[in-house]
Amino acid sequence: IENLDIAIGDTVAIYKAGDIIPRVLKVLHRPFNRVLIPEPTHCPICGEPVARRSNVGGGDTADIFCDNDDCESKVVGKIMRYLNSLDIKELGRSTVETLTSQGIIRDIPDLYKLTPDDLADVVSDSGKKLGRSNAVTIVKNIQARNALTLPELLGSIGVDSLGKGRVENIIEAGKGSMDTLSDWLSPKLTIDTVAAQCGVKNLGKTIHKSLAKKKHIIDGLLANGVKII
Repeated sequence: IENLDIAIGDTVAIYKAGDIIPRVLKVLHRPFNRVLIPEPTHCPICGEPVARRSNVGGGDTADIFCDNDDCESKVVGKIMRYLNSLDIKELGRSTVETLTSQGIIRDIPDLYKLTPDDLADVVSDSGKKLGRSNAVTIVKNIQARNALTLPELLGSIGVDSLGKGRVENIIEAGKGSMDTLSDWLSPKLTIDTVAAQCGVKNLGKTIHKSLAKKKHIIDGLLANGVKII
């Protein structure tokens, strides 16, 4: 939007990027009554300030994120990311929204405290109550994913710039220096030489800072029976 000076009301030329995604090539006409699109400064859900994240090159990404970890929408997003990352089935977004709005779950670790009684009367994504049978299945599916590898654990809790693949790459490149949870929770990645060796020269400090903010999630998961294998 900023680079191409795009506003509401403009006529634009688009093309299919990657054979499918519509992408704006250029603006063909800018009318006098065009409406500028301001860059968001605050989250529309919680009202807290927004921010950008660092990319591999050390610069800012184009994407803008809410910086409040307690934002209701971000909490739902974190939980859905965790469920999808670990392929935990049968628990959809609207159901998670209901569970969080009712205070039944407040963060990722609470998934492992769910019981069939908590879920049976909750309205599912289809608009119907989950029922006892579905509730039992959901609890079983969650508990079946209580033994996680380090990449699965760290790559599924919403740490900035850290997915499962990058965790695996860092562990491999670290050659023994980033093999344990203690290694990851230590300040190792803030050391330039270690970050460079691990292939995250410009991201080490960002990952460490974000991981430190997520430590309560890790602690909660371990306290609720999750094991690292």
